[in-house]
Parts: sequence; structure tokens; C-alpha cells
Amino acid sequence: MLNFVKHLRLFSKPKFRLSICNRLQSSLAPSTVSKKSKELPDGIVLEFLNPSTHDLEKVRKLLIDAFVLNQEPVMHALCERAYSGEPMEKKLPKIERHFEKFFSDEFLNEKIELGMSVVAIDKNVSDRYIGCTFVERYCGEIYNTEVPSLRDPFWEHGLRFMSDLQRRACPFLSQYDPEKITFMSHSATCPEYVNSGIQLAIMDLLLSRVAEHGFEIGYCVVTAKSIVKVVENHYGFFPIAEMMYADYEINGEKIFAHLAEKHIAAKAMIKFL
Repeated sequence: MLNFVKHLRLFSKPKFRLSICNRLQSSLAPSTVSKKSKELPDGIVLEFLNPSTHDLEKVRKLLIDAFVLNQEPVMHALCERAYSGEPMEKKLPKIERHFEKFFSDEFLNEKIELGMSVVAIDKNVSDRYIGCTFVERYCGEIYNTEVPSLRDPFWEHGLRFMSDLQRRACPFLSQYDPEKITFMSHSATCPEYVNSGIQLAIMDLLLSRVAEHGFEIGYCVVTAKSIVKVVENHYGFFPIAEMMYADYEINGEKIFAHLAEKHIAAKAMIKFL
């Protein structure tokens, strides 16, 4: 599932925040580092996202394609709630418009300001952006309601669900210094590249990079069963909080009643680096 997460900032002064982020990005030397993994097909490279050298429109298209074309069950349950009774061919363009607003330039720039978010690019197909994972600084809470894209009523119940999950995770996370925690969010892969190995390669790169720069805990929220298995079995993440979508109620109403798969859970998971 798309993790609709935006943290509240620990450092609120823009100049102070910018100086911190600039130092982090410059320490990567350079900030757009290509990596050719032996596990990746020829022509596919990984690069650290940089707003000055990468095409944010391509990143936005990647995110929309991955989440809309995959017809992810939770997102479509929200869509059914908002556009009940309409045929899918009419719903999809509306969903795309919600995503276009959600992934604004401001939103994307904030997601990649730490200098550790990664994009996978297929150099064989006109430098097509085919996968990405954002890495943010975790600041103790999630959802910055000042971000305009999060005020869209379409996302209200999904955001509330994730906020409730975060509250369950907070007692565990609050035991640690938030400046030592990174939040890995919004991982996306183009449907036809799902089995190419790029997500494993991205995770390998991210975990090594965040550890090198002094972070001690990797934190993520995942829902897809296949991703849960990968982060648990392959990378050693473990759950600290869990909620079932089908059981989630607001004022006695089951919000995700239209789920095609009734046993989908969201798990807040961490790994000590």
C-alpha cells in the first residue's frame, strides 16, 4: 500500500533545516551516485534522487503508474467509498487526479531532501524511471497536516488509519533518539519490473547508506504480504504494531468494507542497523 506518511519536523526553522540537509547531501559525494548491481538486468542503475538532476515529473508518473495500475486493494476500497457505483473506467482517471495532487513538487522535494531516497532507471528505455523508495528523517510523529495535498477528503480515512497505527508504534519508537531513526516510505515499482530484483537492490543500497551516516533504526510501514515477507525474512525487520484493514472502524462504520482481500494488515516494522 501506498504509505500516506508525512512527518512533523523536529527542526522547524527553514534555514536550520536546509543547512542540515545540505550537509547530509554533500556528504554523499556526489548526491546522485549510480550503482550497477550484479543482481540487476543490464542497463538498469540505481541513483540517489536529487531534485536538481532528476525529473520529478517522471518520479510522479512512476508513483501513479505503480499504485493505480496495480489496482492495490486498499486504495481501491477508498475509491469505492468515494465513487460508489461508478464503473472502473470512470474511477481510474479520478484516482489519478488525486494522486497527481498528492505527489506535488513540494511533497516530492521534501521526500528527497535527506539525500538518501533512491530511484531505479532503465537506461535501455529512454531513461525510464522504474522504481523508487523514499527515505525520510523520522521526527517522532507522522502526517504534517500543513501539507495541502493531505487535506484532500479522498485520503481522510486512509490517513486516519495510518495515524492510528503510528500511535500504536510510538511507545516502542519513543524509547530511541528520533534523530537516529529513518523512515522508509512510498516504495513503488512499475508493474512489469516487479520481478526484476530492483526493490531488493534498492533496499540493499539504502540500508548500507543510512547505517554509514549514523542512523541506527530503519522504520517502515508495509501492507503487501509479499513485501512483509521480504523485509521480515530477507532483511530482519520485525513488527512493533499491526492493524487489520477489515476491522478498522470510525464511529461504528467499517471503513474498508469493500476490500477484495479481507486479511490485509498494515504493519509498522523496524530494523536495528
